[in-house]
Amino acid sequence: MPKTILGKPVDESKWNEAKKQAAEQGHAGEYDYVMSIYKKMSHLKSKPDMKLVILSKGRDRPIGYETPGGYIKTAKGWRKKTGGKGKETEIKEKIEDTKVIMKEAQKQGNTKLVEQALERLHKLQSQLKSA
Repeated sequence: MPKTILGKPVDESKWNEAKKQAAEQGHAGEYDYVMSIYKKMSHLKSKPDMKLVILSKGRDRPIGYETPGGYIKTAKGWRKKTGGKGKETEIKEKIEDTKVIMKEAQKQGNTKLVEQALERLHKLQSQLKSA
């Protein structure tokens, strides 16, 4: 059980109830499923001002988010979105992010996402050569 969710302390009784409901629905031990039930029970919502970027793992589990302030959260953590760095630097950063995504997908055995990441990687590398 996490200590906080979206900056708010977790109600242990609600968390246990969410686990119980998840198990009843055939999703025992699935952390994301329990989390979604808990958030609904507690009326918690993720920050709506963030939009999905990069690629998706599927099942509402995004790889990266972008805030209106220009920050991007990836598997590596938060970083400032490129501004005036130039096209080449921007493409190199996208290549690095895609490599991180690909490694994460390989760990999870998600072959579809690995293929998507490889395809994106090839496109970015060809863009880098022409930049």
